[in-house]
Amino acid sequence: MELERTLTTQRSAEQVLDYLAQFHRVIEWDPSVTRAEKLTAGKPAVGTQFEVHVQFLGNTSTLQYEILEYDSPRRLVLQGRADVYTVTDTITLETSATGATTLRYQVRVHYAEGFKKIAPLLAPLVRRNVDAAIAALTRTLNYQPMPVQRYAGWKDKAILPGMLHFTRRGYLQGKKRWNGLLFDLRGKNILITGATSGLGRAATLALADMGANLIVVARDGNKAQALQQAVKERCGADIRVLTGDMNSLAQTQTVAQTLLQEGKPIDVLINNAGALFNQREVTSEGFEKSLALLLLSPFVLTELLLPLLRQRGGRVINVVSGGLYTQPVRLDDLQYANEPYNGAKAYARAKRGLLDMTRWWAQQPDNHNVIFHAMHPGWADTQAVQDSLPEFYRITKPFLRDTVQGADTIVWLAAAPEPLTCNGEFWLDRQIHTSEIIKGTDTSPAKREQLHQALQQLTESFQRSN
Repeated sequence: MELERTLTTQRSAEQVLDYLAQFHRVIEWDPSVTRAEKLTAGKPAVGTQFEVHVQFLGNTSTLQYEILEYDSPRRLVLQGRADVYTVTDTITLETSATGATTLRYQVRVHYAEGFKKIAPLLAPLVRRNVDAAIAALTRTLNYQPMPVQRYAGWKDKAILPGMLHFTRRGYLQGKKRWNGLLFDLRGKNILITGATSGLGRAATLALADMGANLIVVARDGNKAQALQQAVKERCGADIRVLTGDMNSLAQTQTVAQTLLQEGKPIDVLINNAGALFNQREVTSEGFEKSLALLLLSPFVLTELLLPLLRQRGGRVINVVSGGLYTQPVRLDDLQYANEPYNGAKAYARAKRGLLDMTRWWAQQPDNHNVIFHAMHPGWADTQAVQDSLPEFYRITKPFLRDTVQGADTIVWLAAAPEPLTCNGEFWLDRQIHTSEIIKGTDTSPAKREQLHQALQQLTESFQRSN
């Protein structure tokens, strides 16, 4: 079976071919792709291999792709092999006198002997998948900002539709309407905490693909070194590591002071570091660990770095959790000392507090040129979930997102133009969601002000004692 499609874009042939040769990014623009990974270190070249998972007729097949030809900026040939079929993609590019680029995409599907008889029956479905991919690629290469969408509040409040949206299925449904993330972030300084594993690692790799200057905060030197190596192998970039334990306000302040002394603008701050503690623990500085890591640390880091974020209109992205739907902030017990401890509740309360601070910062006149957003990743398969919530993990594992799927909205909020059109919102899968489904869990502007004062008093008290 053979198909041919064409599209036109104003992007240069070099830029287009460079993007397509990073074939692990096919997940951004092909709706049928659920996962894609680069297997060969170094920049794309003949022989570079990728593993691509494709959903077809309700099943997922794994293709081992390889670049067979790479003649920049004119021609790219890739071949993917699955158990019962082989796909050969040939992409040729031509530049017109006006500078427009015409892309000709040819796909050839060859079935194993036992499947050739049903090839005519599969042809319409293959054609539909190819057309959907080319339509999404066309939107990506001719990017036009889309209107910000709000998820229907009644679905969140009905609980079941909203929870289904947390799963892998929710991501795959949303992906059908998205554009790929073909943004040039060269010259943009992005600071991310919790970057050495899980969602933070996935976001770091994606932002490195776009050329961002990445600064990651890590407490584990070996994991940080492994991340540096992974970024180097994937796209040839270097990232900077600042050593710091986000459980510690002192170390958080040291990280901030290092950057303040350098004085360089921060374009994006991603507060991502997190963990769930099943037993109540107190840090050496006297703070309950969930409060310290999930709320006080990002509060201190953001407050201190606001001068650098204001320099050229930065963005702050706070990674929270769908668990916050279940809990309010307890201003009378921020340290969770007055009732039997529950790790999941402590986690949810701290994340609710971080969402409240996102909104508080967004409303301050001094921050008029800085954009603040909070997002939650849905239910993602991370080591933290496996370790902290083993029963939840056992039940939900078949439905969990991988870390790339969970991190997509982090990357989109950091890079895309659409998030600049609003402020202080709560996102899942590039849509704004309601933050209250249980009465009494949401927080009024007055209580957000009280929370800000309480956090400020805690940090000032700590500073005085040290």
